[in-house]
Amino acid sequence: MHQITNPITAKLLNDKNKEGLDNLYKKSSLNLFIISGFIFLLIILNINQLYELIPDKYTGGLIVVLLISVAKLSDNIIGNNNAILFNSDYYRVVLALGVLLAIMTVVFNILLIPKYGINGAGLATFISIVIYNIAKVSFVYFKFKLSPFCVNSVKTFVLILVLVGFFYFWDFPFHPVINIGLKSVLLGLCYVTIVLKMNLSDDITLLLNKFLNKKL
Repeated sequence: MHQITNPITAKLLNDKNKEGLDNLYKKSSLNLFIISGFIFLLIILNINQLYELIPDKYTGGLIVVLLISVAKLSDNIIGNNNAILFNSDYYRVVLALGVLLAIMTVVFNILLIPKYGINGAGLATFISIVIYNIAKVSFVYFKFKLSPFCVNSVKTFVLILVLVGFFYFWDFPFHPVINIGLKSVLLGLCYVTIVLKMNLSDDITLLLNKFLNKKL
C-alpha cells in the first residue's frame, strides 16, 4: 500500500490538492489499521498457545511480543505519513526524526535493559517508535493541517480492544495447534463480519464483497 500511495501522494502535493490528500491520508491510515489490526489480533490471541509449542526458556517474551506488536500497529495507523513528508519540502524532517529515533532507542535501552532485561529492550523499542510516530503525525498536522484519524479509526480501535478482551482468556481444550487454528478461524469470521456490517472502510468492504461473491 505504501508503494501505491507514494506516487499518488506526490501528485496530490504537486497539484496542491489538500482535500484529496486528506482523503488519501485517512483512507490509507484506516485501511492499514484494519488489516494490521487483524494480524495484531492473530498474534496476541494465539501467543499463549504458541508458547506451549516452544521451549520454556522463550516463554518470558510475551510482554516483548505485545509491545513490539503495538509499536508496529502504530506504524500502520499513521498511513501514508512518510509519503507526505518525503514528497514535500519537509523531507529533511524524516532524517532528523530518524536520528532522534536512533538516539532514543540507545538511551532507553541503556536505561531499561539493566532493570527489566529483555522486557526492557521491548519497552525501549516501543517507547521510541511510538514517540517517533507521534512526532511525524504532529508535524504533518501542524504544517499541513491534516490528520490520519477519523470516526471509523476509533471504531476499529474499540473493535480490537473488545475482541482482545473476549478471545484472550478463552481457549479450546485441544492441542495448541488445533486451538490456534480454531481460534484464528473464529476470530477471522467475527472480525470480517463486524468490519462488513459496520462498513468501517468502503475499500475493504468492496474488496471483501468481491472476494465473497467470487467464492459463492
